[in-house]
Amino acid sequence: MKRKSGFTLIEFLVVIAITSVLVTVSGSSYFGLRSRVAFENQISEIAADLKWTMSRSLAQESNDQWGVRFSNPSGGAGYYEIWHGTSYASGTVVGRTDLHGSVAFSDPVTGATKDIVFLKSTGLPMSSASLVLYSTGSGATGTIDVNSQGRVDYTFD
Repeated sequence: MKRKSGFTLIEFLVVIAITSVLVTVSGSSYFGLRSRVAFENQISEIAADLKWTMSRSLAQESNDQWGVRFSNPSGGAGYYEIWHGTSYASGTVVGRTDLHGSVAFSDPVTGATKDIVFLKSTGLPMSSASLVLYSTGSGATGTIDVNSQGRVDYTFD
């Protein structure tokens, strides 16, 4: 009786099963990492936009104060708008940024808005403020703080 070389059907099925498990585990890790990176990029983009808006106010661009309105509508995705004027209601919106699909606000709460206004004379914020965001994909949270001296910091939890 001659012995034939090759794989049996059972050996082949075991290899397929192990490969499937490895692909599933690495795929879910990849998508979690991708969601986390998008979340961190969104927070750093908001912080950069706050600093940019503060510098426009300090430079008295358009001879106005500048501000950012953060909106968390109950029927859709969150967004923020950069504006200048005496207030958001009577001012001019110069840009709108929608949050990434996997990022949402915790603060402002659903159905609310929050304004961060920078004074024309000093470029400093009218008051300290915080924003809290979370990632719907990875479960991560992050906080952006603007203190009364104009320092913009962000942390990830």
